[in-house]
Amino acid sequence: MSSINARTSAEACSLFRMVQDGLRCSAWRNSYAVHAVGRTFFGALMRQIITALFGATALSVASLPGALAADMPVKAPQSAVMVDSWNAYVWLDGSYQRVNLPTYNLGPATNVGGTATYGAQIVSIDPHADGYGISGGAGYFLPQGLLFGSNVRVEIGGSYVRATSSQSASSGAYNLPSSTLQMMDGRFVASFSCAQFVGRGPGLCNSTSTVNTTYDSWQFNGKVATDLKSGAVTFTPSLAIFGGTSRNDQALSHFTNNGFSADNLLYNANTQLRWVDWGARLGADTAIALTNQFSVGLGGSLGFANRRTNLSGNDSVGTTNAGTFATGVIGADANKGVLLANAEANITFQPMKNVSLRTFVGLNYDNSVPGIMAPTFSCPFNAAPALPVPAAAAITFQAETSYYAGSGLTVKF
Repeated sequence: MSSINARTSAEACSLFRMVQDGLRCSAWRNSYAVHAVGRTFFGALMRQIITALFGATALSVASLPGALAADMPVKAPQSAVMVDSWNAYVWLDGSYQRVNLPTYNLGPATNVGGTATYGAQIVSIDPHADGYGISGGAGYFLPQGLLFGSNVRVEIGGSYVRATSSQSASSGAYNLPSSTLQMMDGRFVASFSCAQFVGRGPGLCNSTSTVNTTYDSWQFNGKVATDLKSGAVTFTPSLAIFGGTSRNDQALSHFTNNGFSADNLLYNANTQLRWVDWGARLGADTAIALTNQFSVGLGGSLGFANRRTNLSGNDSVGTTNAGTFATGVIGADANKGVLLANAEANITFQPMKNVSLRTFVGLNYDNSVPGIMAPTFSCPFNAAPALPVPAAAAITFQAETSYYAGSGLTVKF
């Protein structure tokens, strides 16, 4: 027991000596033998500690390169040609839309009489609808070398346009024996007098028509494009496959006043045109870099599509005296190949490497916008009596050019 106590006292003294920087611990030094045992124990202990520390240090140094290699991410080697470091992109545009639509001229016509020439519609309106457009898409950059050029990309996109209008037109005063009302289904139902009769005013008529239009169009497309660069100029050809649906809902309210308030003519029509397109278009855009951040561009596209069109409608006619006395309905279909063209100018600003802002103006040309051909008739010649052969309203196609202007954002990532 005394030997253990002596060794413990020596160990404590040694520890105290280390902490107190060599202060003396004579109180516990009772014998030389105890002191010798302490020195022997601590010497062996320190040798073991130093050996362990040096061994751990050597092992750590030897394994250091392997540990660093495992912890650091491996950077993929760059491809031989790296034109654009981005993998994908998204874009979004907003625009003002001016949509021009075919002439709308349902309603009374000048008197048919006994001739084979159909009188002109008394009032015609060319609808010009104003609204907005939203378009956007997402694309992915393909690896270099798959196609010619650089930044080869595939893209899916879509657009929506909505435009409305309310337009009126008036014939002014006219003096005719009568006007004739032919329903959309082709029937003659009224011959409205503008002649002067006792108690029926001065024999003048004036007609006013109001057309309310609502136009909607959806389109989706898939596109592939590439860039051909030469100095500050970038030429971008593209090929797109597209499909979409459009509709044109119109409501006509017609009023003819012959100066006799008890017998004014009232005519109303509601028509719906729906068409579906499937086609392809080639595009070409040119951009010129003015600075590192600003560029100007000019481009366009030319496309062909098959258009399937459906017409449905109903109309009614009456007078303030007799009320509604005739109604009708109509339905028709038509198929047609159409030519579509676009031209656009833009200015692009790039505030960051992966963000670009642009403003643009452009036009869309369509050589076959669906419209409604007013009902008509034909007369047999050399026959008695010469009765008219009516023809119902039908789908017609008219070339129109519409305009737009807006701005957009593109982000690469």
